Amino acid sequence: MVASGSTATAIAGVVTTGGINQFVITDRGERYTAAPNVAISSSPTAGGTAVGIATLLSGLTNCDGTDIGEKVQGIYVTNPGRNYTDNPGIVILPTG
Repeated sequence: MVASGSTATAIAGVVTTGGINQFVITDRGERYTAAPNVAISSSPTAGGTAVGIATLLSGLTNCDGTDIGEKVQGIYVTNPGRNYTDNPGIVILPTG
């Protein structure tokens, strides 16, 4: 869940075999209280949709000493999926 903060964003890279090889975080967001879910566009192949799991970085503070909560550290590829021909859409969803 994001508590009065900003939601993280990411993009995916597709390898020549049609699976996702990495997620690139474009905005880490802030004030997460739990690891968000990662939604990935469906593959054109049934059962071929990729899966990623977000991790958080905690203990962060602003320069003025105020707490900014946890941010998305990264997204690990747990299943690269298959038969993607274009980079799939990625949405980082708050939990809660």
